[in-house]
Amino acid sequence: MIKKITTITLLLGTFHYSFSQINKNDSTEKLYVRFNFLGLLDLSDENLSIGMEYRFRPKWSTGSDIAWIFNSSYLSTQSNSANGFMVRPFIRYYPSKNKNRFFEAELYYKFVSYKIQDWLGHDPVNGIPSYEEFTTFHYNKNVLDIHIKRGTQLSLTKDHRLRMEFIYGLGLRWKWQRVKNGIYNLSGYLGTIYDPEVKTLVIPATIRLLYKIK
Repeated sequence: MIKKITTITLLLGTFHYSFSQINKNDSTEKLYVRFNFLGLLDLSDENLSIGMEYRFRPKWSTGSDIAWIFNSSYLSTQSNSANGFMVRPFIRYYPSKNKNRFFEAELYYKFVSYKIQDWLGHDPVNGIPSYEEFTTFHYNKNVLDIHIKRGTQLSLTKDHRLRMEFIYGLGLRWKWQRVKNGIYNLSGYLGTIYDPEVKTLVIPATIRLLYKIK
């Protein structure tokens, strides 16, 4: 819990600092609402995601997405239900004159709690439980990523208010997952997906809709 609170505080602090640098007298400022519709099709953790982007300089913007996780196939054979959230603060640079291409640095945090009814180990010795209890418990997953991305935008209307963007990149992921006051060992594809602590490279990619409201 302390690690989760510290991570969220760090992300929100970064997001607040970015907005504190905005020059509100800049005539180029623009505000966009974002909809990450592919989150509804996420095979791992289905989510409803929305966000905002604020263009505070001709070539710079900042913002964040937030998402509610309402279903998951991550532990589909064990879990009765899942819920959680995601936070993705970012900062962007648009190098092109028509500002339809960009580079982005993003922090990504996800927390999901899976409700499971199964055998739960207690009092482990060298990773082996002393005894097991059939009970209902929560298996908690925390994910922290750092992403570097690039993308492009395509206008869908003549006034350029409605846009679609295509993004891909490279990132580093840290994942912690465990049961509080118990031990629950799982095995999955690639052998390490359910390890208590995982560090790996990721390739983030998405398609998103944007609408300019200011």
